[in-house]
Amino acid sequence: AQAVDQAQFLRHRHGGFAFDDEHVGFDLDVQAFLGDAGQVGQHRDAGGVLENVHGGQGGGAPLRGAAFAATTNGGSAQVDVGFGDPGALGDSDYELRYDGAAWTLTDLRSGGTVPLTGSGTPGDPLVGAGLELQVSGAASAGDRFLIRPTVSAAGGMNVALSDPSQVAAAASTASGDNGNALALAGLGNTGVFGGGTQSLLSAHTALVSGAGMRAQQAGMQLDAQAAVGNQTLAERESVSGVNLDEEAADLIRYQQAYQAAARVVQVADTIFQTLLQAAGR
Repeated sequence: AQAVDQAQFLRHRHGGFAFDDEHVGFDLDVQAFLGDAGQVGQHRDAGGVLENVHGGQGGGAPLRGAAFAATTNGGSAQVDVGFGDPGALGDSDYELRYDGAAWTLTDLRSGGTVPLTGSGTPGDPLVGAGLELQVSGAASAGDRFLIRPTVSAAGGMNVALSDPSQVAAAASTASGDNGNALALAGLGNTGVFGGGTQSLLSAHTALVSGAGMRAQQAGMQLDAQAAVGNQTLAERESVSGVNLDEEAADLIRYQQAYQAAARVVQVADTIFQTLLQAAGR
């Protein structure tokens, strides 16, 4: 488990980032690969390889989730996040809390309590929502952990085999048998997600379609907000803004009024001078 500041923990506790609905969809993508990885492993280990017809070769370390300890925790407990049933994984983050006697797991999206079994030891992990949680160290009452099952799963994937002779293609020891390779290829259309109702291909199609739909919705919302902003700006300018045409017309009018007033003064001065000359005679 990694330590995070309380503010960050609370942001996750109350629903994640501002665009929580968007980023969860990509976590669900990783969930799909986790489920498929389990199916692939079953077929891989069931087949024979060219160098070892009795079993497949293992493919790297298992994928793990992430656990972040609240900085307010008083104990030394650490949590390791594993996967027991990838098909039961949801698209939420979780809060694991210790009350001094028992652990509780809360779904941060729905706010509901997730049923847990087990004690948290390596031989008897806490099991719930498709997760297997192992607790090491001593926990204190009130300790909390943010559980993010799929946040780093994609980054943990790597190439399991680089030697074609290690591919478990055969389902038996018979020469030319490619039954296991066909079974692996068939996983693309096999219902392995959503309780067996959704295949890898349909899950990928749904993910791409969902991402496209969210992008289109975001674009439409941007256009709508831009239109509202332009309308608001126009209304403000109509009240407090300056119309250059009106100002130019006013300047011309004021100039003409000034010239007319100057002419009046000039005529009055001429009359006054004429009267003074007549009185001096």
